[in-house]
Amino acid sequence: MKKQSLVHLHRLVNMAAGDIVEREDMGDLEEVFPAYDLIDTEPLEIHTNKSDQKEALFTLSSGLHDLLENDLDTDDDFYRDVVSRTPLEDEELVRVAGEVYRDLGVPRQEAAEIISEKTDFTYRTVYDKFTENGINFNFHDDDTRQEALEMLEEYADQGVRREDALQDVGEELDVPPGTLKNWLTREGMTFTENVSAVVTEKSQRELMHTAEHYFDFSDPDGVEAMEQALGRKRDTLREYAKGGIETMPLELLESLESLYGSEPVYRMDDPGRHVESSTPKTVEVDDGFQEFLFSHLDGDLFENITGKSSTTFNRYRNNKSKRVDREAYRKVFQAVLFMYEKNPVPEIESFVDRNRYASSSGDESHAVIDPDELDYIPFAGVTD
Repeated sequence: MKKQSLVHLHRLVNMAAGDIVEREDMGDLEEVFPAYDLIDTEPLEIHTNKSDQKEALFTLSSGLHDLLENDLDTDDDFYRDVVSRTPLEDEELVRVAGEVYRDLGVPRQEAAEIISEKTDFTYRTVYDKFTENGINFNFHDDDTRQEALEMLEEYADQGVRREDALQDVGEELDVPPGTLKNWLTREGMTFTENVSAVVTEKSQRELMHTAEHYFDFSDPDGVEAMEQALGRKRDTLREYAKGGIETMPLELLESLESLYGSEPVYRMDDPGRHVESSTPKTVEVDDGFQEFLFSHLDGDLFENITGKSSTTFNRYRNNKSKRVDREAYRKVFQAVLFMYEKNPVPEIESFVDRNRYASSSGDESHAVIDPDELDYIPFAGVTD
């Protein structure tokens, strides 16, 4: 279709939409079709490019179809169904719909869940992409935040499990649990769980090293993202990775289980996804992904896998070499993919009362808890 025809058709659909909105007394056109308003392309702007006109036309016509065919019960239903009536590619849809939901006051967690159902992205990926696109959901004032923290502190003093406290406070104050977790982390507030698991040192290392694969530490916010996801400071997480802490609270195991069910920071379904150009012997890989990929290995492991030197590894890891040996890239990709797919199950020796458990050098008793007494055991029924 020629650009002039697109402009005229866009104008006709715009007029029809405006007439319907006016007759139904629904408000302004921009309020009824927020996704269309975000595109910011007027029907008579002949100097805009063809693709902008096409995107605006398709978005508005899709919204009209949704309005006329779906018979949505309330204005709220209409606004929240913005994803279904916004025909965009996944990446752009996350940005456009995310901005709409933010402006409508939809909580970040709920917005991510809605969008993930309509795209190929998981909930966690959509949630993280809001940050990447500068979409900040912040609808809780300082008074709400302070009240939530005071309630959580009281729950912590009473020995209530963190997950139970988050659910109760979240429901009472209408604040998503994820937001409450972020507030707890920023305040350095922790819950002392009554029940912990004694996990083997080898298993602890495997659990924490696998967890690191889900975060991009080349990003300045990577460390903070991991701390928020697992509810522990990086120094504490490193101690677990060294096997320096004998017990792991059930809450931490629950967070790890949830993490392993999410999507990694970079999609690992296809090694070609991140290749920008190639020759018969080499590939040029996206800089961010190249740094991310090789950060999972050290020089010795790289040499064992590929037969190439540590010097070559350092060049690849630090992006000093823009072209990577094709076979080396394939082998490293497979090695890191194995790490992602492994999702280790912790080797738990026993469940204990954390307040009474002591190491072998201590005097306190080792209070073993029957697993049947626990409401939920992370990784239960899961096998490698």
